[in-house]
Amino acid sequence: MTSIHDLGDGNGELSSYRAYLTTGQVLEMQDTNLSGTGGQGLHLEALSSRSSTTAISSGTLGAGVYEVGVDIQPGTYAITDLLGDGYLSTKDGNVNLDLGTDYGDTSTATITLKTGEMLTSNLDKLTISQK
Repeated sequence: MTSIHDLGDGNGELSSYRAYLTTGQVLEMQDTNLSGTGGQGLHLEALSSRSSTTAISSGTLGAGVYEVGVDIQPGTYAITDLLGDGYLSTKDGNVNLDLGTDYGDTSTATITLKTGEMLTSNLDKLTISQK
């Protein structure tokens, strides 16, 4: 099961999240809004294919999981957090950043991504630009 929780701006609010599910995996999402106002709704969209011809070398990313070589081209990147606080990491520990836009937080970094790595972000909005 893939669980998505405590993401975004610290209030559990996130405008989008991208995840890859393989056959048999389950995605569980829960509205943790305790104010009684209810959620904004949920829209799920299946991606029909993932082609390496769509791998980007610059642009804006939302929260989610991105495969290097498929979604993002391998290389060295300048990263800028545009909205919120959160983490940017790879499973192998090559990237492990705590970014934020609040006073005193680091909002920029340089990272190197290798083919096959899975880059995970819980930042609502960040830009990447290949160096």
